[in-house]
Amino acid sequence: MAHRGAPQKRSMTGRKKPASSWQVSELMLYLKQNAGKPGLSSQTVFLANPMEKIQIDQIFQNYLWPGVVRALAGSSIRVSGSGEDFPGSSLSDKRANHTTRSLTLVLADEERPFIPGKSSSWFCRGKIECSLQDYMISFEFFLHLPMDFEIGKIIELLADPLFSGNPPNLSVEPYSDDGHIMVVSFFEGSGAGWGLRSYEKAGQELEQKVIKNLEVIEAMNQLGRDYTSEKWFRELQRALREAYQAY
Repeated sequence: MAHRGAPQKRSMTGRKKPASSWQVSELMLYLKQNAGKPGLSSQTVFLANPMEKIQIDQIFQNYLWPGVVRALAGSSIRVSGSGEDFPGSSLSDKRANHTTRSLTLVLADEERPFIPGKSSSWFCRGKIECSLQDYMISFEFFLHLPMDFEIGKIIELLADPLFSGNPPNLSVEPYSDDGHIMVVSFFEGSGAGWGLRSYEKAGQELEQKVIKNLEVIEAMNQLGRDYTSEKWFRELQRALREAYQAY
């Protein structure tokens, strides 16, 4: 005899009553937590599957974050605000078709701490986005150069054929009350579906991306000691190509 599932409840009109879902319970929880909030009746509500969030957070903790820790071992560079501890509280929901969690990583140098009013020679930020279907890892790097830095070298970076398709950008930003700096910014990102790549491979990919950015940081730190150094400009160019080439 064929197995029959539990009968669905019917409303007073005789129609089938829809089964309860996480969307309904999450919406009711949101409305309860925000009751009395001005404008609630016209607000757009974003919901994420709480059970999937737990699974995704475990992928972060067990496979992705260890890649960051391995890459930073023995370096003075750390993830700002977290050290080696898994920054679970920093995970956030991303608006996407599927429940997706996001983690932003800002790399900072313990030996060169940020000082208000003084710009570092670089800024590096990464973002990891993960769902039960796929993941994406992206990084952006900002070179902070003095206004008298050789413009020919900046043009050389901007016109580098290895960055063609995803070229760096150049901007001028305030540095102090009476000064400015030139900022050259780079961006890259890659990912895959979990059917194509394992959690372990994704963690290894993240590790390699962090290592490549560490090489850019080291070259930029050295160049910052002498912006006329041809050696360290070429080393910076090489490291940027490795980390941010478009192909």
